[in-house]
Amino acid sequence: MRVGLKIFLILVFAVLFAVSFVDKKSGARHLDDINCIAILELAADIAYSKGELDKYHQYDRKKRAIYQSYPEGHLLSNQIVRSKVTHKARLKKSKDKYLNSKLLDCGFTGTF
Repeated sequence: MRVGLKIFLILVFAVLFAVSFVDKKSGARHLDDINCIAILELAADIAYSKGELDKYHQYDRKKRAIYQSYPEGHLLSNQIVRSKVTHKARLKKSKDKYLNSKLLDCGFTGTF
């Protein structure tokens, strides 16, 4: 019984791990939207830490608009977190320039 439970748990974890890498919607728009959500979350975090609540709310509204364009549960949070970690690492090198270029790519016309 214990061997069967161990095998079952290993299979469940393997399936969950494999599913996390599967792109749920084909096309570049889906990946662009995941990147935009991650960038907007980073920009909102920075604006909130600086006390710029107007910018924070603008970024948050834009992020929610992207989320709402997909069915519920379609965008996987682990994909967004991975993208956010990647952008956070790149953000350390050239903060404002990188953030402004990525926000412009996402259709946000305001500069950070």
